[in-house]
Amino acid sequence: KSVTQLKLFLNKKGYFNAQVKDETVYKKQQSWVTYTIKSGKPYQINNYTTSISDKEISALVLNDSINSLVKTGINYDEFLLEQERERITKLLRNNGYYYFLKEYIHFDADSSLGSNSINLTLRIKNPEKKIPDTDSIIESTHYKYWLDKIYIEPDFVPKQKFRIYNDTTEYINYLFLYDRQMRYRKKILVRPFFLTQGDMFCQENIDETYKLMGNLKAFKFINVVIKENTSDSLKHLLNAFVQLTPSPKQS
Repeated sequence: KSVTQLKLFLNKKGYFNAQVKDETVYKKQQSWVTYTIKSGKPYQINNYTTSISDKEISALVLNDSINSLVKTGINYDEFLLEQERERITKLLRNNGYYYFLKEYIHFDADSSLGSNSINLTLRIKNPEKKIPDTDSIIESTHYKYWLDKIYIEPDFVPKQKFRIYNDTTEYINYLFLYDRQMRYRKKILVRPFFLTQGDMFCQENIDETYKLMGNLKAFKFINVVIKENTSDSLKHLLNAFVQLTPSPKQS
C-alpha cells in the first residue's frame, strides 16, 4: 500500500514514469524496510489553453490570467491545479456568480507529445438542469446575482430559526427585525457592513462583514444567510439575512 501511495503521489507531481520498490530485511523480531524511488524526469507544461463556452466567464478568467498559478514551462502538478480551481472559483464568486462551484472546472491533459511534455486545457462547463416532468437534462447558464433586501436580526436566537418578528424598521436600505426595543444604535451596527442593496454579489464582502462585525465584540455568534429572491423571475436577486446573537453583558 505504501508503494502504491508513493507512486500515486509522484504521478500527481508530474513524475509519470516513476518507479518505486520496497525491500524488507528481517532479523530476529525486527524488520527494516527500504523504499527505492527512481523518479525519472518530471513532465512539464508545454502549452496551456482555455476552453470556456460562456463568453463573459471566459473574459473574466483571461483578464485575470496574470494571477494564474498555471503557466507554461512549469512542472505538471495536480495539487497546483486544485489550487487554481479554487482561485478561479473565488474570482467568479467575487464577480456575482453566487452558485458557481469548483466542480464546474476541470483540466484536460495530453501527455502524448513525448519528450516529457504535456498540453493542458482549462475547461469550465455550464450547469445542467432537469426539465420538469421529464428525464431530459439541458444545458443552462451561469447567472450573475445582485443583492436586493438586507435584513438584520440583532437578537437572533439559533434555536428559533423560524421565529416571526413583531417589528420591522428600515434604516438606509437595511431592514431591522426585532421583537422588543432595539438595544443597539442602528448607525453603529451597519457601519462594518460591506453589503449594500443593489450591489453585485461578492464573497469577499461577506467575509469582510464577518470580520468587522466580529471586531465589535458585542455578539457571540454572527451568521450571514443568503437566500434567492424569486419574486421576479426576470432578475437574479439575493436577500441577505445578517443574524446576530448578543454576547452576555459583563458587570
